[in-house]
Amino acid sequence: MIDASIVLEKLKLMMPLAQHTEPAAQLLCEQAAQALTAKLADPAFAEDARITFAAAALAGSWLVKCRAADEMQQLSFRAGDVSITPSKNTDTQIRLSKSLLGEALAQAAPLLRDDDFAFWQVGI
Repeated sequence: MIDASIVLEKLKLMMPLAQHTEPAAQLLCEQAAQALTAKLADPAFAEDARITFAAAALAGSWLVKCRAADEMQQLSFRAGDVSITPSKNTDTQIRLSKSLLGEALAQAAPLLRDDDFAFWQVGI
């Protein structure tokens, strides 16, 4: 099984985590470790750096999406001359996390089972 504590340490290196978000990050790292453990082609691959990096990237992408959802719930408001609006940086963060996740999974692909299914029409 992929070690979730290693995944969390890699996630901390990839993105800053506020102290109040660490419990959620740990939970997401555990979930990502379980998800990728289930897809390992060989259980011996659980300690490979590519797998733990992919799990950290997966947990990070989930964390970015959670943060984005939280920011979207906050409404813009104005009080006199002061206005508060959610950050527009969220789309960039989501795009970057998707890119990082895609690259990490591509690197880890040789260590994972291919469970995809494709249906092709054969010409007659």
